[in-house]
Amino acid sequence: TLLDENRGSDQEEGDAPVEIVNFETVHNIDEWGADFVPSMREALRCWNMTVQHWLVMVVYKRFPVRSLRTTMVMLVSSIWHGVHPGYYLSLGSVPLCLMVEDFYRRLIRSRLSDSGKSFYDWVSWFVRMRWFDYLGMGFLLLRVDATLTYWSSVFFVGHLSLAVFYLIGLAVIKPVVGRVWKEKEN
Repeated sequence: TLLDENRGSDQEEGDAPVEIVNFETVHNIDEWGADFVPSMREALRCWNMTVQHWLVMVVYKRFPVRSLRTTMVMLVSSIWHGVHPGYYLSLGSVPLCLMVEDFYRRLIRSRLSDSGKSFYDWVSWFVRMRWFDYLGMGFLLLRVDATLTYWSSVFFVGHLSLAVFYLIGLAVIKPVVGRVWKEKEN
């Protein structure tokens, strides 16, 4: 809400300020952003926006162990969603997605031209949507056995892709990018 500090002529001294409520106060989902932003982090910010704000203010900013803040937010979000284990499996995997996504964003995207960033964003969006497809099954199936049965039927491709992307990034891409970057500077 926005507080109107300017008192109208019909208000008397001592009256409480008038609260002006606009659509953004109750705007909870940015549908376009949830579907079309390139990163998992941005997409999460477009969904359940009022709850996201609460999670940031109450959990993320107050949790004392900085490296575990995102994990705690996902745990509290799972509790908020309900008792079904599928929520915990899916949301518990999100910090891994964010870790890999942030790693590549710093490693590659930050060094690209505008056209390179556009291509990177398209690839990132495509990968992010596949992660949503994969992790979303926990929300649909709800049970541990059903979710793990599905994930095993696709060989845990979502989780394995995270490990593979991260290891390739560390072992291959980071050294190559570092070498290319040094050559450009010289």
